[in-house]
Amino acid sequence: MASAQPQTPLTGLLRLLNDGGLHSLAELARRLGLSEPLVSALVDDLGRRGYLAAVGDACGAACAGCGLQAACATPGAPAPRLLALTPKGQRAAKRA
Repeated sequence: MASAQPQTPLTGLLRLLNDGGLHSLAELARRLGLSEPLVSALVDDLGRRGYLAAVGDACGAACAGCGLQAACATPGAPAPRLLALTPKGQRAAKRA
């Protein structure tokens, strides 16, 4: 019987992101038991390696009618960085 591979911070992050939904760095850090700066560095690393990609222009200047409006922390605040797993990231998450 094959044993499951141990979860590393990167594989844990890939799994959480592959589950879908919107996640803040704070939430990801809490769920992974890591610090926000470390999760931010992991997200940046996954982006550089082609596992994550930016989605559109984030929110731009207008929030009216945006389906993600409820996920924004504060109206008028800088637009959140929206990222999604690339096909490469999705394949890696399934193997994680």
